[in-house]
Amino acid sequence: PVISSDSAFTAVENQTAIGSITASDADSDSLTYTISGTEILISSTGVLSFNAAPVYATKASYMATVSVSDGVETTTQDITVTITAVAVAVNIAPVLVSITSCSSATENTLKVCDLSATDADNDTLTFTIDGDDASLLSVVDNTILKFNTNPDYESPADENNNNEYLITLNVSDGKLTTSSSLKLQVSNVEENQFGEGQFGTSVME
Repeated sequence: PVISSDSAFTAVENQTAIGSITASDADSDSLTYTISGTEILISSTGVLSFNAAPVYATKASYMATVSVSDGVETTTQDITVTITAVAVAVNIAPVLVSITSCSSATENTLKVCDLSATDADNDTLTFTIDGDDASLLSVVDNTILKFNTNPDYESPADENNNNEYLITLNVSDGKLTTSSSLKLQVSNVEENQFGEGQFGTSVME
């Protein structure tokens, strides 16, 4: 038998496919394919495959000897399979935008700020809060930071009772999280008659 296929193969890591051995016989005899070792398999038609998907970082090349027999004569060929690495996409952490607007609020107003962040991978982002005074605020519709009840400058509810609400604002893309510690300062307003507006916002009348 004559082996006409190349002795060098290239395969991508994390998959088992390699290629095929091509052989012919002048007498048109039936050919039998075998291969040395156990890392590479060969089918009855000469198709090569890995017994287990290779990992480039573990082993970058494999060698074996292929034998093709017509029942009388046997031809051998040493083959080399070179593994190519698969580029791994690097996830980039999201970036909080305009967080300074979330550092101040006015008493009698529920809404603190609109939440905004960007993500280079265009992943879906989720906002959360934690910290000493996080229980006093909420994230609404994943877009707005608000107090649960109207803050009262004359009667602060923060842990230190000084109108400085300590929270950590987090944004996650499901893999990486970016956080920023905030000192939310509630400012005083002139005490007149108030009415409730959107998100409970008190409006001067």
